[in-house]
Amino acid sequence: MGKRFDYSDHNFQITLKYLSEVVSLEGTTWGQHKESDLGFDETNLALCSLDLFLAGTETTSTTLQWALIYLIKNPDI
Repeated sequence: MGKRFDYSDHNFQITLKYLSEVVSLEGTTWGQHKESDLGFDETNLALCSLDLFLAGTETTSTTLQWALIYLIKNPDI
């Protein structure tokens, strides 16, 4: 299970400090500088959408396969 941290915990405070730093840097001029080969572009969007579609298709087919096997083995349902 997950581990809970007390607000005064040293590790939690360090993590919180780093997260705050990252968020504040994103709003600066340095954080807004984008290189053309980095980031989320149209090709990346298409590939991510394809991954989601294929993953959903595989999950659905596997679930239906198991349901049919269960129904065949237990016809009294």
